[in-house]
Amino acid sequence: MNNEPKKSKLEALAQRIYSRSNPPKLRGRRILRDMDKPQVNEELDPTILGEEAEQKLDDKLIPDNAPPLAQFYDEVLEDKKKKFWTAPKIFLIFSLLFFFASASLAYYLIITGFNDVSTKNIKILVKGPTYVESGDLLQLQIYVENRNNARLDLADLIIDYPLGTLVPGEEYSVVTLGKGDNKRKVVRQHVPFKVIEAGELKRGTVRARLFGQKEKVYPINVSLEYRLKGSNAVYAVEKEFKVKVASDALRIDVKGPKEAIFGQDPSVSVTLTNNSKSVIQFVTLEAILPLGVQIKDSSLPPKSPNKWYFPMLEPGEKKEIKLKLKVDGQSGDERVIKFIAGIDNPLPDFTDTALKLQDLDYKIKISRPFLATYINIGKEHDAGYSVILSGQEAEGKISWVNTLAHPIEDVVIAASLSGEALDRYKVKAPKGFYRSVDNILVWDKTTVGKTLEFVKPAASGTLNFSLASKGKEELVKINNPKIEITINSSAKRLSEEGVSESLDAESKKEIRIQSDLDFSARSLYFENPLQSSGPLPPKVDQATVYGIEWTVVNSSNELKDVVVEAYVPPGVTWGRLSMPATENIEFNPTSGKITWKLGRVKPGTGYYLPARRVYFNLVLIPSITQIGREANLLINQRVEARDTFTDTDIKYKISDLTTKVLEAGTGEHYFKVVK
Repeated sequence: MNNEPKKSKLEALAQRIYSRSNPPKLRGRRILRDMDKPQVNEELDPTILGEEAEQKLDDKLIPDNAPPLAQFYDEVLEDKKKKFWTAPKIFLIFSLLFFFASASLAYYLIITGFNDVSTKNIKILVKGPTYVESGDLLQLQIYVENRNNARLDLADLIIDYPLGTLVPGEEYSVVTLGKGDNKRKVVRQHVPFKVIEAGELKRGTVRARLFGQKEKVYPINVSLEYRLKGSNAVYAVEKEFKVKVASDALRIDVKGPKEAIFGQDPSVSVTLTNNSKSVIQFVTLEAILPLGVQIKDSSLPPKSPNKWYFPMLEPGEKKEIKLKLKVDGQSGDERVIKFIAGIDNPLPDFTDTALKLQDLDYKIKISRPFLATYINIGKEHDAGYSVILSGQEAEGKISWVNTLAHPIEDVVIAASLSGEALDRYKVKAPKGFYRSVDNILVWDKTTVGKTLEFVKPAASGTLNFSLASKGKEELVKINNPKIEITINSSAKRLSEEGVSESLDAESKKEIRIQSDLDFSARSLYFENPLQSSGPLPPKVDQATVYGIEWTVVNSSNELKDVVVEAYVPPGVTWGRLSMPATENIEFNPTSGKITWKLGRVKPGTGYYLPARRVYFNLVLIPSITQIGREANLLINQRVEARDTFTDTDIKYKISDLTTKVLEAGTGEHYFKVVK
């Protein structure tokens, strides 16, 4: 009998688990019928049946012909192995492998850049001046670098300039960019690069002439268009380069009165100048008129309403347009006319000025007195003032008109004269009275008669007078001499209530005195500072060297662009000597023209300042046809200048210069040609 103590269930279970001789026993599943009160299968429960029943139970679960336990485990593991390689698991593993392979490849391409074509890897650099004069040649160096690992095919460099740009020696076109309010036209130039290999640096040079407005910045857009091998898509890379224009390409000058009297048509002169150093094409000048202003007449007919076209303007070329305006409005109103100069598209359907290069506002004030008066004297300037010559009597007249819808009575017109240049002793008024004590010309019903006693609506008339300035010797002491006339008008009318009303009006006129420019010439022999030679009197077929003296004297106003010109006749040649060296004198052997360019001549030159004087030699070889008479040395002598104060041109000629030498000790026998 075995006296070993009875083992507990846990000890028995542990012995079986760790026993090498006893294989583990399979146990049946416990089926819980009721979760709250589990039922125990007494037939299978070893705690109820005891050890014998447990052994029997094991015999029942493991058949007699069952294979060994090792074979059982192999079969179980093989079955589990077959169940592990299911289709979902195979797909999941393949997906993970593909993902890691793709990620590795992408990482490699990103790091190495293999076959990656990006616009960020195409670099454009533009080098050139950022500050140019209008019309000057602008030269730009353009660099394009392809940093991609693939080549660029059909590469074209496209440069878009502002409209009006000239591209010398190259083909270009005018294209439209943008839509709606952003619509604009540019000048486009193509530079073919064809193929740009991977890592290649291309360089190109472009030249253009820009026209613009002073201190304004203009963009130049540079872009590269290209394709990739095997693709029809077009890609582009852009770069903007900005240029500031240092001077105005076009200049507008407007001269006209600052005040327009109702009932009169003021004249305005508009001058358009090419201020650049190059030709400008398709130039336009446009006048934008305010309400109440119309253009009645134009010296140059416009191509479209209030717009003038000029196909081409050479450097420094000017175009002047004289306009006759009709201005309406109330007294004191101001009207502003805007003049715009620019470059227009040559296409006929393009009506707006595409590129504005200059603009100017011209303001004119409306004067509408009850009695409109206008003074006409001397040469009327576009700026509204008049110009007369010094010392010469100038005839004038005062035109007047009743602008009211009612009659006026007892009209008095008084012209007050002022200015240092006025010669009080030369003022005259046939039907007026000159009060010399206060320099006033008066016209009223006592001097004129019934014409000014009762004036109907819209009635008009004229009053004549004359005046003169002082002589040039006195004007030399006055800088920019002028005379001013102030017209004061007074009258009476009956108001709507039948009460008499006093009316007053005033208008002014400025008269500027043109400077006296004196030009003289004489022939010299004995007094020639450059030394004369040869026979005197001159002999046939023998050379005689004469000296010529030119002198310029100016009185009161500064002059500019002063030029003296003359021509040598046949038989006379240039003597190659002139003085002083500071004077600019030239001789053209082809035309025989002698030109002395004085530039500016100050007022008082020849009076309290030294006169401008030049000497030069001429060589005369007389012909037998000139025997017995004086031979010409200079012909067609003339002087030209611009008075800066009166803004008028001075032009006149003097007689030809001959062998008549007016020097001490000379006589008639020295002047004529002999055998």
